[in-house]
Amino acid sequence: VANGKTIIIDAGHCGGLSSGYDVGALCPFDSILTEADVALDMAERLNKLLVDNGYKVVMTRRSEKNLSLQERISIANNTKNAIMYISLHCNSGSDGNAQGGEVWYTPGGVGYSEQTLAENINNNMCEKTGLINRGIKEGPYYINYMNIPAVIVETGFINNKTDYGHIINDRYKIVTGIYDGIVQTINETNIEN
Repeated sequence: VANGKTIIIDAGHCGGLSSGYDVGALCPFDSILTEADVALDMAERLNKLLVDNGYKVVMTRRSEKNLSLQERISIANNTKNAIMYISLHCNSGSDGNAQGGEVWYTPGGVGYSEQTLAENINNNMCEKTGLINRGIKEGPYYINYMNIPAVIVETGFINNKTDYGHIINDRYKIVTGIYDGIVQTINETNIEN
């Protein structure tokens, strides 16, 4: 299926509450739930789905270990036969009213279009879950320094009660939507050949 190509999955942020690392957004509805925890769980689920369907996967982290942005860039740029980098996150708004899924990309990238990858992942994820589709966004993030197409997937607002429900109860649907977007992009762009 995957023709020897590798998909890199990044569980955004790192560590638990007591780790002293950047755990990302905190959940006001669950005093111990962090963005890093959710991202790692979703990354493990996405890894299993991809591997079970014949894809080769490299995970940036499988534990609470600290991992810098530079280390993530190095993994992306030094993994042989890597075709894309998917970084999983939860969003957070200032007042808890913002909600929905969105995917960030860097325009004008390498190879096939990061915009296509971002659109396919976001549309599939939101359709599968009922998350509000906030669209895709351009941003000059650390993924700009990667030599392969890369996106940052915001799987909902962890501090919004509705999105929190999706993040807690619909993780499999979120991950399945991301998987479907990846496969759609591979099929549309013929990047495995």
